[in-house]
Amino acid sequence: MTAHPSALDSWVHPHQIEVQEFGSYALVVDARARAPFDEDHLPGAVNLPVDESARRAKRHSRALTALVAGLSRDDRVLVYCDRGGLDSAVWAEPLRAAGWSVDVLPGGWPNYRRWVSAGLEILPRVLSFRVLCAPQFSGVDRVLAALENDGEQVLDLVTLAKRNVWPGVSSTAESGISQSAFESAVLHALRFCDPERDVWVSELVLSATDTLSIPVALNQKLCSSASVFIETPLAQRVQCWQQTLAEQGMDIEGVITRFAADASLPAQSLIARWRGLASTDAPDVALAAILREVVDRRYAALTSKIVRSSIEGTLSIDTLDPLRGSAPATDPVLQRLFATGSA
Repeated sequence: MTAHPSALDSWVHPHQIEVQEFGSYALVVDARARAPFDEDHLPGAVNLPVDESARRAKRHSRALTALVAGLSRDDRVLVYCDRGGLDSAVWAEPLRAAGWSVDVLPGGWPNYRRWVSAGLEILPRVLSFRVLCAPQFSGVDRVLAALENDGEQVLDLVTLAKRNVWPGVSSTAESGISQSAFESAVLHALRFCDPERDVWVSELVLSATDTLSIPVALNQKLCSSASVFIETPLAQRVQCWQQTLAEQGMDIEGVITRFAADASLPAQSLIARWRGLASTDAPDVALAAILREVVDRRYAALTSKIVRSSIEGTLSIDTLDPLRGSAPATDPVLQRLFATGSA
């Protein structure tokens, strides 16, 4: 594995917690229990919890032997835990005795989390952002992909937060990533950005009851950054949602059931009408109704509370497959992207 130099290394780098770039390690071992590992872990880490017998014996387990079997002796290994290095030593000491080059993360998991928090205070202040705003399934992800393909820097907060399937539904229906994991993902995305160039960001709208929150410094910077609104025909948005649902193996009844389970959302009369539309072989009409009557209204209510300092214009998308539209005349990047009528 190789490290990737970044212009931001002087601001935020793993050297600050006395380890190498995470990608430079051929193996990163998380010695914590499974539950905290599942909540969040270092990039690329594998979980190898330490049990009591391993603590007493301090010898290779079969699992550890299997992990290092394919590595070269020139490869480096990083080990960390959350017990002051006690569990890290269980794996590090026999590996070193066998000739491996092993680093142990000083301060373990708590030190890594302090480093993440500090980095999320620093990096938003030294980067410049452009925010793409739109209710869900308006093609923001496709615009970001086109921008990235064109060499621009992007930060897809919606994808990092795993909010791609259930627009407008409360966080209980979209669990799957912890706040800690979300913060780690955001930091590691920002670390390799160039501070001399803009970062295009997908708007992530969260309610007050959401289980996730955007890191404070980043949220403040995004609210003061230039914004571009995206307008997409409803039919195109329905098609986009249908494609996403197909990838997830979901159907219209699963969608309606999920919305019906959210007590903060539609009245039973709406649910019954949507089911009536779906039963007449018109799932696209039912999805369109959900977008109009719930998703877009909730988006409007939540975003009405956001104070934006700079709105640069509207990107009008005609079709998402292929991506075509007209960009604000004042935005040279989007103008270039859509200059041929196809991104």
